[in-house]
Amino acid sequence: MAKTYKWLEKTGKGLYKTLFYMEILIILIEGYLELIIATFLQIQSNIVKYYWISFFISFVIFIIMPMIIFYIITRKKECLEHGHIKDKFGAFYAQFKTDNKGNLIYYFMFFLRRFVFCMAVFTTYMRKHGGILLIMLCLFFLGAGMYVGYFEPFKERRENKLELMNEMFFGCHLYMMMCYTDFVLTGYG
Repeated sequence: MAKTYKWLEKTGKGLYKTLFYMEILIILIEGYLELIIATFLQIQSNIVKYYWISFFISFVIFIIMPMIIFYIITRKKECLEHGHIKDKFGAFYAQFKTDNKGNLIYYFMFFLRRFVFCMAVFTTYMRKHGGILLIMLCLFFLGAGMYVGYFEPFKERRENKLELMNEMFFGCHLYMMMCYTDFVLTGYG
């Protein structure tokens, strides 16, 4: 009986270290765009009853997650590979090379790009001027493509190539979409 109790206690401590932080962080990373969209839609709606949910999600997304990224970027390589930081925040950098600090900035760019995209979609100025929105997004995707091409942040070469190809295709689609905005003079489209 004592052996089982020790095993349960050890398992419980392990779950406390990894499960809570890792699973929540993975959900926040994967659902970042959806959470931003839901937050903006909730704030723009007239339902006052559920504002606290929007403000809580906004606080987590816009304050807590950048602080975690900054905390991870400022740690030494040895701390990232061993210890409690890997147990709690390993979901942020498990698939990245940790030999260079530039590799760890990937999620910062990832979050910033999606935030700018949502801000552009949900603000009325950008809805009226679609050409400016597309130019901003093209510049972000060009910068992200240059970042992935230079740093190659992922451990696997295949993932680096897939991410670079994704950036290139999305950039090409954005350039083609400019023909349907106010960027083109009236009568020429």
